[in-house]
Amino acid sequence: SQLATILTNQATLLNRERVLAWRHVRWPVRPYQSDWGLQPLMLRPEYRLVDYIGQAHAQTRDELLHWLRHLGDRPVGSRFGLRLYIGPGGAGKTRLLLEVAKILQAESWFVGFLAPGGITAENASFLLDGDAPLLLVLDYAGTRAAEVEALLEALAAARDHPHPYALVLLDRSEPDWLRRVVQPGSDPGFSGRTELHLRGDIELAAHTVPRLRPQDLPALYRASVRGLAAAVDKTPPADRLPSSLPRRPLYVLLLALLTVAGEPLPTDTTDEADILARVWAWLL
Repeated sequence: SQLATILTNQATLLNRERVLAWRHVRWPVRPYQSDWGLQPLMLRPEYRLVDYIGQAHAQTRDELLHWLRHLGDRPVGSRFGLRLYIGPGGAGKTRLLLEVAKILQAESWFVGFLAPGGITAENASFLLDGDAPLLLVLDYAGTRAAEVEALLEALAAARDHPHPYALVLLDRSEPDWLRRVVQPGSDPGFSGRTELHLRGDIELAAHTVPRLRPQDLPALYRASVRGLAAAVDKTPPADRLPSSLPRRPLYVLLLALLTVAGEPLPTDTTDEADILARVWAWLL
């Protein structure tokens, strides 16, 4: 009688597990409320207040789009892929995937960012049974080996899915365990993670998010001033480019934030420590 009850309620139970799995899928983009005012929080990638700047960044975006789209050109049974993007904090890894997602969503793809700790061997398969092309993004991959392994097992098991699907990992450096958990298989008849190499587009060499070229920094500064001012309904200050700019994009953004706030800029506008100190002084 217990078995009969379980079988009778099987569909309900599976749907519940599917719902629980999908609760761990996030879409991080959100509007920035103007009444929050000017603050460093607005520089976070999910608000997308600053235009996506840089020739190398655009090329990286377009190359990733090309790879994802062409997964659908592969034979049924091999329309899946894995990639890793690395770069230091603030390099633009998350923003790269948000830019790609914006374009793919217009092409009927589903794109989701996976919340930490939510993916298990029991629920990973539910994330791959949709009826549209799928891109899943997993950040801080180095600390999430068990989740990545669960997703790879699900990729291998669902390899005959007709729609393309991809898993993109993000981290500051290449996880030392990644090459170990996905090793090329020698038996074409073997079904499991090792078969991923034989059928899917599995890339173990990490892709590095490019650095912004020095010639792109003025455009980033101007775009930041415009975007940050518009977000809080302010008129952008006069278009006066500092005589020099810091090399790292984060500090260019902080310099623009000080400009929109009407705060005095450092005498040396390339001095990252002084920029940071002035931001803290303004906040306090």
